[in-house]
Amino acid sequence: IAMCAAIAIAAYFIVTLEALEGNPLRWLLLASVPLMLAFLHPRVFQPATDWVLHKLGREPLPAVLGFRQVILVLAGYVVAWAIMGISAYAFARSVFMLDPTDYLAVTAAFTLAWAFAVVTFISPSGLGTRDAAYALGLKAVMPGAVAAAVAIGMRILLTAVELVYVAIAVSIARRRRSSTRVIPEGRIDDSGSGNE
Repeated sequence: IAMCAAIAIAAYFIVTLEALEGNPLRWLLLASVPLMLAFLHPRVFQPATDWVLHKLGREPLPAVLGFRQVILVLAGYVVAWAIMGISAYAFARSVFMLDPTDYLAVTAAFTLAWAFAVVTFISPSGLGTRDAAYALGLKAVMPGAVAAAVAIGMRILLTAVELVYVAIAVSIARRRRSSTRVIPEGRIDDSGSGNE
């Protein structure tokens, strides 16, 4: 669903690129969106997934999302990608002067880079592949050297944000664990609550 949303966001920008004007292959990306949606329909997704799971010796799926739920999750991902596009655009604009109209190009490059990293799963966290794809996409609105610097800088920024998030999550988990410690029966709690 996330892949479908990423490609849906990028599709319009890609088919309107001047460099691809007159090339009929550009419409394949746009056509892939309804094909992905058709695959995500429960009547297609569940039998296909159960067949793959059976071949791998696994149990079939116990349940799948209804198509209405799939559409809602897809809409949520589109909104999330649009918000992430704002941060990608703001970061890129801090390095190179962009027009507000370049927002869609930066967002499309960001989402397609993520999709490319997912497809090239041999690289951990898309290391290198996502950055190269992002820099290549950014070349539509900025020079190549600047695009490479933005892609590397964005990777560093995202890694820093993820590390801060993990540190906060671990800290919260430790606090919860220490505040809900089990008091053995017959002992008095050191906190002075007097529970026995």
